[in-house]
Amino acid sequence: GSLLVADAAHRITLHYPRFAVVNGASGFPRVAPATIVQLRAEGVRFTEQPVTAGPAPLPKSLADVKVLVAGIPAPLLSVGGGVIRFIVPKDAPIAGAAEFLVCNSVTGEYLAHDYISMFNASPAVLFAGTNPADSGQARAVNQNGTANNSSNPVPVGQELTVFLTGTGRIDGLPPDGEAPGTGTPVREVQAYLLTSSGTIQVPAADVHSALDPHYLLL
Repeated sequence: GSLLVADAAHRITLHYPRFAVVNGASGFPRVAPATIVQLRAEGVRFTEQPVTAGPAPLPKSLADVKVLVAGIPAPLLSVGGGVIRFIVPKDAPIAGAAEFLVCNSVTGEYLAHDYISMFNASPAVLFAGTNPADSGQARAVNQNGTANNSSNPVPVGQELTVFLTGTGRIDGLPPDGEAPGTGTPVREVQAYLLTSSGTIQVPAADVHSALDPHYLLL
């Protein structure tokens, strides 16, 4: 557990490192349930070596590190140095400030603590990498099943599948850390194309949105 020391007046003051939590794709400080996020604590090392979780179901403890959001264990994607990537539990608050606590899952020692503002959703396009500060190519697949990139663009008139996170709390979400297993539809999604000529809204009839049945990309 945590070491507590009292002063001569029998007062105990607890000090824990604070941290920032941002959307793990966009890097924006907008945190919502069922969203991939990144927690960074300056001057703290949760682990000496980076550790990455395997496929779903994701663990609630990784390298003896656990994250609680409003008391709910979060499924962890990776832990390395002072950075933790995880998915906010689906039943986390959608407004106000929620308590985020990082602790040692074996000893119960508190490693870091803070209160983070919560929102109902935080949509963002996932990218090839783990650092929102230098996000590059979006995770997208062309209609023929090949990865979309600058040298392999999608032809006009064909489908493009883009992977996102940040839907927030919606119907049909699986238990925290598990893959959906079925293509549960996500309703009322609007898509836009940003071109050199301006912004074009994709007709609603041409947009199909669903939870990825195999991966934790919401």
